[in-house]
Amino acid sequence: MSRQVLDEQIRDVLYRMLKQRRSFDKVGDGFGQRGIQDEQIYCLLHGTGKTFHSQDSDHYHPNHLKK
Repeated sequence: MSRQVLDEQIRDVLYRMLKQRRSFDKVGDGFGQRGIQDEQIYCLLHGTGKTFHSQDSDHYHPNHLKK
């Protein structure tokens, strides 16, 4: 089971390269559904021990940890 999850906006070329070297999932490909909203991603991740990687500059906010 993958412990790393990439945002669906990560380019497929990078995703395939990372997936060859480590166990990665991507939103819409192994984790959640394509088009899922950020708040839903946080709910799905909560308590799983998975690390979410995003290129969005506004993706991290301390309030997300309180949900």
